[in-house]
Amino acid sequence: MTGRVLCVGIAVEDLVFRVPSALVPGHKNFASSQTVAVGGPAASAASAIAGLGGASSLVAPLGDDAAGAVIVRGLVEAGVDASNIVTLAGAATPISTVVVDADGERTIVNQCEDMILMTDFPLGIDAMRDFDCVLVDVRWQTGAVRALELASESSIPTVVDIDATDRAVDPRILRLGGHLVFSRHTLEAFTRTADAREGLAAVADQTPAVVAVTLGAGGALVSEDGKVIEVPSFPVDVVDTLGAGDIFHGSYALGVADGLSATVAARRASAAAAIACSRPTGTRRFPTAEEVDALLESTR
Repeated sequence: MTGRVLCVGIAVEDLVFRVPSALVPGHKNFASSQTVAVGGPAASAASAIAGLGGASSLVAPLGDDAAGAVIVRGLVEAGVDASNIVTLAGAATPISTVVVDADGERTIVNQCEDMILMTDFPLGIDAMRDFDCVLVDVRWQTGAVRALELASESSIPTVVDIDATDRAVDPRILRLGGHLVFSRHTLEAFTRTADAREGLAAVADQTPAVVAVTLGAGGALVSEDGKVIEVPSFPVDVVDTLGAGDIFHGSYALGVADGLSATVAARRASAAAAIACSRPTGTRRFPTAEEVDALLESTR
């Protein structure tokens, strides 16, 4: 896969603790291991794209601190172009504490200050034309809106990662996005229905965009050209679900960049996310295109 994807959003230093059992609130809990990793929706998506053989560049605001330096170093090691990172003097880089339990399920506590979230998008329209697709997340909405506006002016396909955030999503993001990919819980909150098909249909009725929802172990649903298509999950031994949705979005955006249909892109993305879930954070989690091809072939 050779597409060029610009990823726009948040990069986070993840402090990941593995615990052998469920957390007990109000008590001291003990971890079996601890890892520092590069996280955040856009940053993880960019790393996934690079692992799959695509060209990814990340635009994200970071503080001029040790955590920011760790993130930039990790991105470069993963093969991501980090030259468009915005470093803010006096700002603190976003940090998350992540607990991964014995079943691989993750719990995240994130802190990101307003100075980061209000940063202006630094690129102009000429720089945007170097890319085949633009992927944005909804944490850094100032950056997302401007990136989508410029992509629209240049007729560049766009993918919006719509996941949990602590503020209302700017309606311009939903209006400008060409592919709107929700997490299950975000779609449920957005449409006020627990039925993913019903929620997907409700959003699809309001937009010409391709609309999709990720369902974790349940795979994904894609609404395209008036049809809702089921995209199955892949059976793997789950070790760590941290970043699985971000890896799905990155792989999906690379598929869009390479001209794949939404359904084919989603199936490849589902396979990529499954492979990542079988590996712990801190190892080589991001699958290659060859590994995705092999999983797809084995399940035909």
